[in-house]
Amino acid sequence: MEGNNWREKSWFEKGPGFQGPRRKNGLETPVTARFYREKLLIFAPPLWYDLLVLACLVGGFGFSVYSFLQGGFQIGNMPFLGFFLGLAVGVAGIWGALSNERMSCDVIKRTYSRLEGQGIGKRLTRGSLDEIDAVVAMAERYMGGFSNTVVYRLVLHWKGATQPLLVIESQYVSINPGVPLNTKSAGILMHGCRIAAALKVPFYDNTYYPSPGPVKV
Repeated sequence: MEGNNWREKSWFEKGPGFQGPRRKNGLETPVTARFYREKLLIFAPPLWYDLLVLACLVGGFGFSVYSFLQGGFQIGNMPFLGFFLGLAVGVAGIWGALSNERMSCDVIKRTYSRLEGQGIGKRLTRGSLDEIDAVVAMAERYMGGFSNTVVYRLVLHWKGATQPLLVIESQYVSINPGVPLNTKSAGILMHGCRIAAALKVPFYDNTYYPSPGPVKV
């Protein structure tokens, strides 16, 4: 594990390909890191999320069509309520599908493919793992009740900020007031070290102090 000396470069230190800050205009999609046969490292939503999106798309639009063919699936004085409910669920599925981001890394060939962006502005980028600067563990604090909710995140940074940040893992935990912020960070730190070792990039632990969310919503 590298020393705790990671800091985000200022605007003037960023490379000529700097993309500028990017706001997330979709859902905050959960992303997890998964290894496949020690060759592929995948950052993608969990299986349950993909199944939920698929169910919304197929079930929502399917129910909407069925309701329309059956005369609108009348409920009370609202003859087309079923149609519009199915349509709303289908649109939610589209929003969920357009909100997710994915990245596949071939740690043997040291290449990556990334589906990046929100909505219809999504794009597919390819490159070398040598372009990645570091894996950074961060902690964001939410205050509430008698405990603190803390979000630990693992974030990929590109050299020269030529690509937007990618949150590759998130973990929500509750800690008691007054205890160190990184009290329950051991699990995600071990996971981050393994990911950084596979990518052959430095790993930095910044969970000992609060940081804002890495991607503005």
